[in-house]
Amino acid sequence: MPDKSGPSGNQTRSGSGAFATNPSAITPTPAQSGLRDKAGIVASQDRSTGEKVRDFVEAQKNAGADAIGSAAHATQGVADQLEESAPGVARVIRNVAGSVESA
Repeated sequence: MPDKSGPSGNQTRSGSGAFATNPSAITPTPAQSGLRDKAGIVASQDRSTGEKVRDFVEAQKNAGADAIGSAAHATQGVADQLEESAPGVARVIRNVAGSVESA
C-alpha cells in the first residue's frame, strides 16, 4: 500500500477506510460535535466552580484570621486585668497574644 502521509507525516484514515491526506478534511459526526459542546460546557462550569471554591476558601481564611485577631485582643484584655495581681502571668499572656497577632 503506498504511503499517503498528511502534512505532519502521520497517516490518517477516513471513515471509508482510505487514507486522507488532510486530517482537517474529516468532518465530525453530530454525536462527536455534541460531545465537544458538552465538554466545553462542563469545562466552563468547572472553571466557575473552581472560582467559587477559591472564593469560599479565601472567605474562610479571612474569617479565621479575624477570629484569631479577636481572641488575641481579648487575651490582651485579660493580661491588663491581671497586671496588678500577677504581673508575671500578665507579661506571659501579652507575649503569647503578641505572637498570635503577628502570625
